[in-house]
Amino acid sequence: MSLQRIAYLMKMRESKSGLFEKLEDLRNLSSPVSSFQGIRVDGSSVILRFVEPVPNLLSQIGFGLYAIAHPDDFDHQTGEWRSGRSAISSGPYTVLEWDEDDIVLNLRDDYDMFPTHKNPFRRIEISSRPDIEDAGEVDVFLLASDRYIDGDHLFYGPVQSNIRYVLCKNLDRPGNPLVSKELRQLLRAAFYRHIEKSEGKIVRSFFPLGIRGVNEFRDPILGPSGEALKKEDVLRYPEFPVSLDAISKRNKLQLGKVFSQSFEAAAKDLGLNAEKIAFDFKKHHSYSPEFDIGFLGTGVRVEMPEDDIRFMFESKEGIRLPDETGEILKLIRQKEFDVQEVNRLLWDQAIVWPFNHYSSGLWVRPHVDMSGINTAKPPTAFQWIGLKE
Repeated sequence: MSLQRIAYLMKMRESKSGLFEKLEDLRNLSSPVSSFQGIRVDGSSVILRFVEPVPNLLSQIGFGLYAIAHPDDFDHQTGEWRSGRSAISSGPYTVLEWDEDDIVLNLRDDYDMFPTHKNPFRRIEISSRPDIEDAGEVDVFLLASDRYIDGDHLFYGPVQSNIRYVLCKNLDRPGNPLVSKELRQLLRAAFYRHIEKSEGKIVRSFFPLGIRGVNEFRDPILGPSGEALKKEDVLRYPEFPVSLDAISKRNKLQLGKVFSQSFEAAAKDLGLNAEKIAFDFKKHHSYSPEFDIGFLGTGVRVEMPEDDIRFMFESKEGIRLPDETGEILKLIRQKEFDVQEVNRLLWDQAIVWPFNHYSSGLWVRPHVDMSGINTAKPPTAFQWIGLKE
């Protein structure tokens, strides 16, 4: 039933994921719980029927968006979740505590549905606080490969398939100078120069270089912007707190600090009026309308990126990458398309600025056994993490 809910919500939002819009009989899906031929349940089996072949089904259906949920977790008329902090599940752990920063899980003694690690953690404390004082006391960090952890943590993760990028936002806001493509290109080049002065490495390609045919670009050689700036034009950008980098005293490049300082310097180079606004993790997020610039991240499967790229642009559940001219949407709707051409169009439009690539994985202490985990396929199943004997 929860798969019908996802199909219904995506249909109502006219959102495309590269999968469920291909379901058979989708036009007859009229509610989150109504029956239709595209999704049927037969005992303990879920049967999916599509109008065309889906060769990458197993890879796509493993995406968290399609996780099966209990029907009592959502409203049967709207499909919306009944509660953001309440869920009925059949997993090996129960929620003991849950607040805005931390979740505490306890291992169930009556759990025998699936095998678990032979020596599992009895209690798991999950924290999203950015100001952890002693990283050495944390058993597992979900972090990027280039975010070095103090102590003896080891990194487990896949190839560099994750992407950090800058997003120019609020282009329809009166007084936002980023409405000019020429100025965006100039500001991007200046921003990159200051990042590299701080010993940061910029990769001038949105898509990871491990994808066949993908290459970096060069900053365009441009003179001063030919478009006069109005005195009232103001660019609003975030100043990230030091706590963004607090978990690692050994990390040479402090991303939050360097990002804010480099942006301030780049705006000054171009004579832009720039307003620095303190970023509050409890109040703000990457898409907060207070900022004309966002610092975001995403990922792509380097071995088969096409479906992920379509999802980035066409799905309202994804990162919703912009396409100022419509050329990218036209390109990716073809059965086959050139990934480097999408890369080029993103670079030329200069609304999305590539920053760098990294591997997203787990930093763990030596006593933690990770032998049962495939870190290339998130999310992490906690029942397969345990203690070494």
